[in-house]
Amino acid sequence: MFRTPLKSWVNTRSHSPVLLAGALALAVLAAACAPAPAAPTPTRAPVTVRTGYVPALPWAPFFVAVEKGYFRERGLDVQLEPIQSTNDAVIQLTSGTYDVAAGGANVSFWNALSRGIKPIVAAPLHSETKPQATPLLISKAAHDSGKIKSVADLKGKKVAVNGKGAAIEYWLEKALNTGGLTTQDVDVQVVAFPDLAGALANGSVDAGVATEPFPTLFADKDLVYRLVDNFIPDFQVTMVYINPEFAKAKPQAAQKVIEGYLRGCRDLQGSGWKDDANAKAIEKYTKVPADVIKRAAPTICDPNGALHVDDFMQLQAFFMKRGDLTYKQPIEFAPLIDASYVNAALKTLGEYKP
Repeated sequence: MFRTPLKSWVNTRSHSPVLLAGALALAVLAAACAPAPAAPTPTRAPVTVRTGYVPALPWAPFFVAVEKGYFRERGLDVQLEPIQSTNDAVIQLTSGTYDVAAGGANVSFWNALSRGIKPIVAAPLHSETKPQATPLLISKAAHDSGKIKSVADLKGKKVAVNGKGAAIEYWLEKALNTGGLTTQDVDVQVVAFPDLAGALANGSVDAGVATEPFPTLFADKDLVYRLVDNFIPDFQVTMVYINPEFAKAKPQAAQKVIEGYLRGCRDLQGSGWKDDANAKAIEKYTKVPADVIKRAAPTICDPNGALHVDDFMQLQAFFMKRGDLTYKQPIEFAPLIDASYVNAALKTLGEYKP
């Protein structure tokens, strides 16, 4: 309508009160007719999900999923709390402190089932193959001196796990079996994974099992010797399970946890363990350098979330035979599994094919 900008037009004619008043009226009218600024779109706060982790490779899918934002982009704030053993995870889940837990089907887990506590088993955590990601270690000095030459030499000696009654005792059992021994033939002690090399060096224990990346880290420092490491070819007794109250109150969040977890798991397939971003994510939670992570014997997480029911039942039988369980008749593991979480995740992610 006007070829001259309003400001210039007013300034050049400021000597005319009539024109000035008209210009001001037009300015007021233009301001009144201008569209109002759009209201900011409200953002929904992410749902908090509390869980715990042992600083070792089986929990790597969670580390990767958190650091790469797979949980965050699904509307979740997954809070990872370090624990020493999966025994702690069971306690925290059954008390309601944790919404989700990841770890082995240990003694506390089975005994909780016998008391009527029924967590939802949603997905597997890890399994192992050759070379073993959880080997049986002795000190380098004990090996070099000939003090311990074979597994059979451990009879009556102190051997460490990171938690008694945990699934890792099954690993110890199978390692000792290679030398004709069982866990009943040794004095089982508790030592956290990061502290095992020091305990071996000062003689607090004579041997111990630890999960990667610690065996590789200790070997780099010439502190340990792998006494045996190919004693379990493929065995799955760790899982991701959900607090039923959390699943009931926040079903979509529970579903998205499994989806994000499987996304992290898929990043670790093939050469994924050697990927810089993945190794850095694992380094953050294990405190082990990324270059060590890349050289460690990897654990295996199923990218399609397949659970091995028979393996879990076998672990229960192991604990029952030792007298660790408070009940006599085996509890069926299969009814605890709710496949809907994995199935829904696969609908979103698609089936993983190598």
